[in-house]
Amino acid sequence: MDEVPLTKKKVSLVFFVCLMLMFAIIALLVNYSGHAYRRLAEEAFEEENYLECYQLLYGQHLNESQEVMFHQSKIHLKMDSVWNRYKSLMAEKQYLKGLDKLIQFVFEYPEINEYATEWNCEEVVDTTYREVLDVLYDEYKLEEQDAISIANIEDDVEYTKTLTSLVEKKENGMLK
Repeated sequence: MDEVPLTKKKVSLVFFVCLMLMFAIIALLVNYSGHAYRRLAEEAFEEENYLECYQLLYGQHLNESQEVMFHQSKIHLKMDSVWNRYKSLMAEKQYLKGLDKLIQFVFEYPEINEYATEWNCEEVVDTTYREVLDVLYDEYKLEEQDAISIANIEDDVEYTKTLTSLVEKKENGMLK
């Protein structure tokens, strides 16, 4: 049998074809894995596992419904973090920081609610807001307008004094 000599042109052609096949395979794998992540994210969202949904969708190319799921998951996680952080601070007897967390949520509410409205998820934010206002009233006898006024105190020292006074009154049973 006669051997066919390998020319640079033939080697380049084989190399180019192999390179194109490799890129095609990588593109298919990336596309499939992205599709799998998005499908898993949809399942997580339906199961109200918002953290998993958010993590799976983060950085992905999303269609419109997946974009909504991503932002709604983000909102749910933000609301969960308000309560989780507050409960954690209360368990650690860090009452001043816990009160601050609630007051800061009242301050951030308009911006958070606007974002939630954009993504059709305002009910979750409104529910959390009402619950925060209930805690502020039940624990510190603060009405919504009182909490907003405190949240708008610009001087950090005055703000801290106001919160400290409320915590001390609560601890001394003066708010009942």
